[in-house]
Amino acid sequence: MIESQRKNFAAALLFIGRALKLNSNYAPAHSNTGNALRELKRHEEALASYEDVLAIKPDYAEALCNRGNALFELQRHEEALASYDRALAIKPDYAEALGNRGNALHQLKRHEIALASYDRALAIRPDFAEVLHNRGKVLRDLKRQEKSARQQ
Repeated sequence: MIESQRKNFAAALLFIGRALKLNSNYAPAHSNTGNALRELKRHEEALASYEDVLAIKPDYAEALCNRGNALFELQRHEEALASYDRALAIKPDYAEALGNRGNALHQLKRHEIALASYDRALAIRPDFAEVLHNRGKVLRDLKRQEKSARQQ
């Protein structure tokens, strides 16, 4: 974890790999592997790590959300949306998953539903700057800038 916090993701992978040799069924280590791989833009490998996590612990909401993020980066937005929805079925108040769900919906041009997802995220975490920004982009795409400017 320390190497990940230092943004030294290659070193983090080495340490996490050692931990997985000791206990290959430790879901958080697989999840951290996926996170480090995503940071290194190795999204296909990250996706495989998240699949490993979910094989061990299918109800791991954070891994489902991160799996969605990897799928999103791979431009697989429908699959990303399904992963975010699975995370939210487990943890309905998961603001990050709601925000990411909104991003996938925005890419799929489902703007009204994206807006609702962003609004749910903001109801949970009103100071979520990234979601506020992305909500504004959806309002712009809906040609509702005046509402965007007033609410931010």
